[in-house]
Amino acid sequence: MGNNKKVIGLILVLILVGIILNKDVIFQEGNPVKMVIAIGKLHISDEKIVLISERPKKYIVRNKDGFQPFIEMMEHQGWEYSDQMGAGLIFEKKGIKHTATSRMYTRYYRVIRE
Repeated sequence: MGNNKKVIGLILVLILVGIILNKDVIFQEGNPVKMVIAIGKLHISDEKIVLISERPKKYIVRNKDGFQPFIEMMEHQGWEYSDQMGAGLIFEKKGIKHTATSRMYTRYYRVIRE
């Protein structure tokens, strides 16, 4: 029983150290629980894009899928994809231009802000 407590204690300490060392990555988008849930949805469903937050509207996509899921979603809403400038995607609708920006969350995921 004593060895089990030591092992559990060691595991908890290692988890805490991991969180402290990686806090910039884990908390870069605010609440990490939302990110974990969104990433989970990407893996257990057929969805290619998942909404993270309403204000501001932020989505997560897999890097391997690129921007295509976001572009398709915007086109479904009536926006026409116009151009890409760096990490920004430019859309047009009825003479109005709208730019969405993106950034890497990890090497496997990208967050796109509408």
